[in-house]
Amino acid sequence: MRDCLVFADSKVEGFNFYSATTLYALMKKRYGCVLRDSSPSAFSKLLPNIGTRVHTQFGNGYWVKFVGEWI
Repeated sequence: MRDCLVFADSKVEGFNFYSATTLYALMKKRYGCVLRDSSPSAFSKLLPNIGTRVHTQFGNGYWVKFVGEWI
């Protein structure tokens, strides 16, 4: 998954803020084979180990930039 995404600790130009659910949907759409055996729940438990989670008033999210093509 690290080949598909780059994580940032805070707002950096070119990075977008996504919730785990939105990030799962975008990844599933673009890189379906990567998430073939992963449920949204398992994916959300994996994210804190890979990137820095940011807590906002709307919930947790991640500053992410997709590698390669834009979605």
